[in-house]
Amino acid sequence: EADWWRRGESPAPAATVVDVDEVRGSGEEGTEVVALLESERPEEGTKSSGLGVCEWLLVLTSLLFIIVTFPFSIWFCIKVAQEYERVLIFRLGHLLPGRAKGPGLFFFLPCLDTYHKVDLRLQTLEIPFHEVVTKDMFIMEIDAICYYRMENASLLLNSLAHVPRAVQFLVQTTMKRLLAHRSLTEILLERKSIAQDIKVALDAVTCIWGIKVERTE
Repeated sequence: EADWWRRGESPAPAATVVDVDEVRGSGEEGTEVVALLESERPEEGTKSSGLGVCEWLLVLTSLLFIIVTFPFSIWFCIKVAQEYERVLIFRLGHLLPGRAKGPGLFFFLPCLDTYHKVDLRLQTLEIPFHEVVTKDMFIMEIDAICYYRMENASLLLNSLAHVPRAVQFLVQTTMKRLLAHRSLTEILLERKSIAQDIKVALDAVTCIWGIKVERTE
């Protein structure tokens, strides 16, 4: 038995354990919690396995060539990222470790590296009209506008190929799922609360993609 009470010491704080299965079974309220828990896990495919011996030889050869041809070569190795841009560099197909580059100057090897710029400014996506069946079996056509921004460039490029299309389909399916539990009268009278519920549900998924939904209308 523990004898902390004999020595007058306070017990060690118990560790907090989150039962993921219980959260999953708690309904829509647990959706965002589960997504945040899963986003903390190391994402497969976002970590580079490192360069091999032959690849390092190519890198060293390229660096040697840049040094020999300096200062002319420096004009081909330096690029500029704007204040609202972040840059990811892939070297021989491997994502370079560390944070995204920018804003300002960044260095890359022209023969071995490819870079991708991600715009962090607020994006607007118009969701076309689509049919929704309400709780009281009314069929209505609705549209929406989604405002979102890129937050994690590394997750974004490794998760999605077509961001607008993925966000559009996600908004449509989320609206169909949430509005199916509300009557036509509730939809007409509770537009603000419904928009907030849609935003929370979208954030629960898009946070794993590196996207932040600002608002939906």
